[in-house]
Amino acid sequence: MNFYRWWGVFASGLWILLIAAQAQPTPKSLEGLSGLVVPMDKPSPKLEAAQRLVNTALAELPAELGQAPEFVVTKSGQGVLWGDLFKTGGCFALAELSVQRDASWEDDGAAFAEWENGRWRLLQVWDIPVTWRPEGWEESGEDYLAATPATQPFMLEDFRGDGAKDVVMAGSVGKYFQENYLMRFLPKTKELKLVAYAMAKPEKVGDYVRLYFDSGRRSIWTEWQFCKWKDEELLTVSSWHSEVGYGEKAPTFFEGMRLDGDRQPVTIRVLYGHGQEIEDGAYELSRNGQPFGAMKIGWKDKEHPPERAGVMEGAWLFEKITGLPPSLYPEREEADAIPKLEDFATITITGNDEAVRYFGVGR
Repeated sequence: MNFYRWWGVFASGLWILLIAAQAQPTPKSLEGLSGLVVPMDKPSPKLEAAQRLVNTALAELPAELGQAPEFVVTKSGQGVLWGDLFKTGGCFALAELSVQRDASWEDDGAAFAEWENGRWRLLQVWDIPVTWRPEGWEESGEDYLAATPATQPFMLEDFRGDGAKDVVMAGSVGKYFQENYLMRFLPKTKELKLVAYAMAKPEKVGDYVRLYFDSGRRSIWTEWQFCKWKDEELLTVSSWHSEVGYGEKAPTFFEGMRLDGDRQPVTIRVLYGHGQEIEDGAYELSRNGQPFGAMKIGWKDKEHPPERAGVMEGAWLFEKITGLPPSLYPEREEADAIPKLEDFATITITGNDEAVRYFGVGR
């Protein structure tokens, strides 16, 4: 496959990942996220630190019910987002536990409290070392981070479109990324439910919440998960994974997932080849790990394919495989419309009649 055409598909900063010095974490499961919640009925250093914060730093705040949300830094240095955060008429506070910059400290984490009957009541604690620096911060020898962090530790945003605010908590900073945790407020129980993790700030795109993940130096990949709400759960309904094989035998491919009529995941992989064994425009297909025929994309003007050929190919495959509109294709260029692949190329499928029907193209 033509190198420059392929590279156009993998724009959006992948060149940075090619020189990454450390492997980066894969998506965390919800089961793994549950381990970040500190038990409230079992003594621990983090729970003790949270109670001290409630009795000292939060006590500085002139709390009132129903006041507008405000971000402040307490006299002792903690970043606190407080006020009527969820438009309930109450008053809540999200605060970092420690101002120490050493992530190994036992009291690093975050706390959630409610102003009730003239005092703050501790509701929840998380083992998440929040990381933030004020706007305009510049790294130094005494304060170094591998990536520029968020300018606030807690952010409010409506990810559901119902006017209710969700919380994004800025976690640890790794090489070229920052952990982000999405939390949903449950009014009946007055708790924040940890519903998702991502390696960039979650985004609301169309009717979906989009989560981003990427990999390290040996196998270069990026992945986007498209999620929808079901009650208070955030469920992945489609995903898009693009990968450039780093080693001689490593595969280069696109892979997308969508749910079928029975809500079961169907994964389609479009394999470009292994290492240098990549034939221009000829791809192997698999479905749920089983052979699914072969695809050929032939440009009508073979001598002068369009400048955005890679983006056009990627957006077409994205729409066919995930069932999502090409406007949501994550690697598109800005907000420009993507030309239709069919206007510039002929797509044929061989070896599997069902694949022909799936992609809606000829033989």
